[in-house]
Amino acid sequence: MPTVKLPIFEATMKGVDGIELTDENFSLIDGYRTLNGGTVNRPGSKAKFVASSASGFGFDGMFYWAEKDCVIAVGGGEVYQLTYVSDTPVITSRTGGTPLLGQNTPTSIAVDGTNYYAANGGSIVYGTPTGAAAYLTDPDAPTGVTHLDYIDGYILAINPSTNRFYWSDVNAGTSWNSLSFASAAGSPDLVCSLKVLNREVYLFGQRSIEIWENDGSTPFARIPGGFIQSGCSAPYAVLQDENSLYWIDENRRLVRFAGKSVERLSTKFDKELQGLSSVADGVAMKVQIDGYVFFIFTFKKANRTLVFNQTTEDWCEFGQWIYANAAYERWVGNCYCYAEKWGLHLIGRKDTLTISELSRDYPTDDSSTIRLARVTGHIDHGTSKIKQCNEVRFRAKRGQGLSTRTPTLMIRYKIDNTNWSNIKEFSLGNIGEYNLVLRDLRRNQYRTKQYEFAATDAVDVVFSQAEEDIEVLR
Repeated sequence: MPTVKLPIFEATMKGVDGIELTDENFSLIDGYRTLNGGTVNRPGSKAKFVASSASGFGFDGMFYWAEKDCVIAVGGGEVYQLTYVSDTPVITSRTGGTPLLGQNTPTSIAVDGTNYYAANGGSIVYGTPTGAAAYLTDPDAPTGVTHLDYIDGYILAINPSTNRFYWSDVNAGTSWNSLSFASAAGSPDLVCSLKVLNREVYLFGQRSIEIWENDGSTPFARIPGGFIQSGCSAPYAVLQDENSLYWIDENRRLVRFAGKSVERLSTKFDKELQGLSSVADGVAMKVQIDGYVFFIFTFKKANRTLVFNQTTEDWCEFGQWIYANAAYERWVGNCYCYAEKWGLHLIGRKDTLTISELSRDYPTDDSSTIRLARVTGHIDHGTSKIKQCNEVRFRAKRGQGLSTRTPTLMIRYKIDNTNWSNIKEFSLGNIGEYNLVLRDLRRNQYRTKQYEFAATDAVDVVFSQAEEDIEVLR
């Protein structure tokens, strides 16, 4: 009776119909694949700064201002300042209860040496770390601004109804000149997003991207050859790392540009991205935590959160499990920043004016369950012949957690793409139990077999290295 490895913990593939999958996996939700091929649950979150417990508004933008050691956050149209005093989190409204910005709208935040600046489709709001927020009073300041950034003493801004970008006076972000603008005219499309990387200004249009620089006199000019024939379909979902930019192009593909050419990253998830009802409202966060780099894309209208694990070059999905509907909604995080001096990864929630700490030390999102679920492909071990399964074994462990009962891993399977079997629960043992081998003794015959693994208890879960005892019958 041969023992064979089960391809249970492979990369996910959404580029084909699920019935075509054998070795690759169909889905992974609320967990991610590790460098060694195991599966662990995603980081949870716990409320840290609470501006209001009322629902209806969430946080729309956050920025950690390292020089001032504070976080500037926008939620419900108000500007908040977050500080840490004697290990105590403090949140203070800088708008005094009066919304100055749009509500439930992605917000861009930039800083110079003195002020922060925020915009999400209207006039620019600014303030100091200790003063009240207010609108810019300079009549030459642009309006209808959706994106801000900073370079060489200038605050940059765009209005997506034009092909222009605007800049403030140098070292004076509250002072603007009506002639301080330039047009991205290499292509007739409008500018919809803006990002500064390595002191170069990237102007994203719907079908093209232009690269500008501070030439020291104009003050801005397009770099010779600074034109990329690729558009942007999700203006609020442009990300950067040390030397690259990432965005969703006009064909709804995640792409990367590192100075030479545009590289496609979402081949295995293109079908999923292109099948969403909309990506234009997508917001993106780069989260580097526990040695992994995640590019998290949340789409409000589609109610989905898709995640590119840059470390393993794999995809998964984050969600919020709704027990009443037995279904996932988009992840609770709506914006993110890392406050390095505090050692805190922070997310602004989508549904309340709460900022939470993100960590794998938290097995829930406050009171919300994290339901880890992985669904394999239709495993056939390289043959369509009927096989007899006599036993399945896999390794698992549990960590610390909040569960008041012994946690379980739930397993069910689908024979020859018919109905799912009944769920069988397997105990994960005591806290910190390592090298736990779980045995499924259910005997069955199949040509193809698909597994689903799920865990909902408030504990950390790791599982990997599955094998099966089979006989090939006919």
